[in-house]
Amino acid sequence: MKEKEIISFIAIRLGVVEEAVTMDKSLEDLGADSIDRIELMMDVSHEFKIDNVPDAELQKIKTVQDIVTLIKEK
Repeated sequence: MKEKEIISFIAIRLGVVEEAVTMDKSLEDLGADSIDRIELMMDVSHEFKIDNVPDAELQKIKTVQDIVTLIKEK
């Protein structure tokens, strides 16, 4: 999975321009509140076919890099 595809997906889901989504950006910096983060992670899990991610691991997701790493590891 290419990082560009993941970044594009995140940008669309959060309603921000793709250029604003960089690896070091926090989801909070991109305007995501706690509900947005939950919805985004549900969408990521569905889109990238990621199953059985423990809640404790999901709670650690704070940045775009965290999401990319999660997708690549699964």
